Amino acid sequence: MFSRPWFALLRRQVLIHRRSLAFCLTVAAVLLGWAAFVARPPTVSTLPTAVMSAPASPSPRPGYVRLPVRFADGEMAGLLHPGDRIQLWASDPRTQRSRQISRDAEVIEVAGAPSIGVSAGRQGRLVVIRVHVTEVERVTSFNSGGVLSYVLGQ
Repeated sequence: MFSRPWFALLRRQVLIHRRSLAFCLTVAAVLLGWAAFVARPPTVSTLPTAVMSAPASPSPRPGYVRLPVRFADGEMAGLLHPGDRIQLWASDPRTQRSRQISRDAEVIEVAGAPSIGVSAGRQGRLVVIRVHVTEVERVTSFNSGGVLSYVLGQ
């Protein structure tokens, strides 16, 4: 393979000392594994500033939960921004009636790109909203069977 004299010498030395090399490499691997096992996690003072300055998720408010929804028109989600207050309205396709199902929902997050056909052929971006726990049942029941839309609040 190699016609260099130094390679033949190196190969010969490795073959002669292969057991001691294998032992040394095994000991090194065990020591490195042990050091990783007993290592302490970094403290806050040792973390890089980029990690420490990352924005925290919105603080949870007592009595409110986060809920993912999809609106009837997928482009409607593009008008929303985190922090917007909305009123949720639902339409029942069988009865042709609409009703308000949430008075004061807050937009937490809007998915980046529209997804098509994710949930049984429904289209639109996923929007995470914060609603009161008393409104969760109404919102989820209309989100699965009805048509959701919203009105921007003050």
